[in-house]
Amino acid sequence: MAELTIKNNNKSTNRVHGSFCLPIIYGSMAFFLGSNQADECTHRWTLYVRGPNGDEDLSCAIQKVIFQLHPSFPQPVREVTSPPFEVTEKGWGEFEAGIRIVWHESSTEKPISIVHGIKLYPPGLPPQIVTAAASNNNAATTPALPLPAPTNEPVISEFYDEIVFTDPTEVFYQQLKRADVMPKLAVTNTHCAEYWKRPSDDHDVKVLAAAQNFLDQELLAVKERILKAEEDKIQLEEQIRTVSAQAQAATAAARAFHQPGSSAVVQFAAKATPAPAVASSSAIASSVGAAVSNNSISASTSARVTTATASVVVGLTGDVGKSAVNKTKKTKPSTQGGGSAKRPKTVSTKPPPEPQIMPAP
Repeated sequence: MAELTIKNNNKSTNRVHGSFCLPIIYGSMAFFLGSNQADECTHRWTLYVRGPNGDEDLSCAIQKVIFQLHPSFPQPVREVTSPPFEVTEKGWGEFEAGIRIVWHESSTEKPISIVHGIKLYPPGLPPQIVTAAASNNNAATTPALPLPAPTNEPVISEFYDEIVFTDPTEVFYQQLKRADVMPKLAVTNTHCAEYWKRPSDDHDVKVLAAAQNFLDQELLAVKERILKAEEDKIQLEEQIRTVSAQAQAATAAARAFHQPGSSAVVQFAAKATPAPAVASSSAIASSVGAAVSNNSISASTSARVTTATASVVVGLTGDVGKSAVNKTKKTKPSTQGGGSAKRPKTVSTKPPPEPQIMPAP
């Protein structure tokens, strides 16, 4: 509820501290007449400023409305000083019209200007028809493109708005309050009145609900994609750790294998260099015994060969064992004997003296 504050005795300058809202609707409504008109005008349209119900008397606040039409129309500037504030014409081209609303002088409010595009063709029409019509700008020639079939449904292009007056003058405030008690206007434009609809929030609520539903679905899809990406990241990190551990183990094994003196190299050398095979003394004795039995050698010779062979086998066995262990070591030179190298020990192969054979008595 606005609070009235009297500053002086001049009502024209007193201000009401508060705000007052005046709802209006401005727009256009076009009807298709057909393409075989004698005056080549395919549409009849009305440009208007009205109340929410269409029958409100807005003259309590509006002094006049000035409509600026396309220059191709005769008298393109139309000034309407009484309700209904509207202009009706015929044409076939779409254009942008100007609407200037002038308030009563007692309001001390500045006029407002609106630019509105008059729509003649319904949404979804091929764009080349609309473009051709708009480019001709209501010229005298008719477009060669085919036009849609006649219909009784008009093409409506209108907008709802609320004009807010802040701290209006006392006189203007009293005039605005009369809008609710003033008699309704008589319906003069019947072809438009039956299609006028009271503005409602139902359409906006449906649009907002659909938008909210769309956003919820998109948000859910994004969350699912984020969870899937997190799972893939965890699996990839696990695979990276496994491959890194395997690579580190392989690198450590390669370094240990190529390090000099390591157990791996010694074992590999032992496996790669087998010891030379040496015949056992029992095998040699068996061979000598077989020769004696075949009368190839005498018994005395057999005894000498067996003894010498045993000594040689023992010496070779010791040398082979030492060479297998110290294969990689170098023989150190001896400082005795003038710095010459020490000679290796040799096994004596001198046969023992032959036993004397006594003659039988």
